[in-house]
Amino acid sequence: RDLSAAQVIRLLDDETVIPGLIDLHAHYAVDLFGAGRVDEYTANPLIFLGNGVTSTFPAGEVDPEGMMATRRRIERGEMIGPRIMSSGPYFGTARPGWKAADETPDQIRREVDEWAARGVMGFKAKGIQPAQLEALIGQAHRYGLTVTGHLDSGFRNSVNPRDAIGMGIDRI
Repeated sequence: RDLSAAQVIRLLDDETVIPGLIDLHAHYAVDLFGAGRVDEYTANPLIFLGNGVTSTFPAGEVDPEGMMATRRRIERGEMIGPRIMSSGPYFGTARPGWKAADETPDQIRREVDEWAARGVMGFKAKGIQPAQLEALIGQAHRYGLTVTGHLDSGFRNSVNPRDAIGMGIDRI
């Protein structure tokens, strides 16, 4: 490879270069003034970059449409921010309006299909029931996507980490 045009940067003994950091649990959601959690797209991207984080995986989004729009603005160079690896909506009670009794495994599989087609790079489960998590993991893996779980003890139809590992969850 021809490196004749490469720029050489000489560092002093007390200077260091590190690669960009990746935050795999980057929360863009904040509760401003007690009004409930919302994804914040203006300051948070700059704050992540200011702390050396050049790529983020939100691991669940309160407003997945807004996060995708923010990701696209960053990709087009219309705003400054880290690379966002979209994770789509939460699967479970962390999602506003989630009604566990209405969320069948088949509905979850269809929703995974929809979000995978839209370009998410993984999913986050929080407050999900076992059959729902199993469907989420199985369908996400069909697309080569990962599932992160915020899990409980298994009490009251929640999912404990041991069972989630048996289902094939990627991150806890």
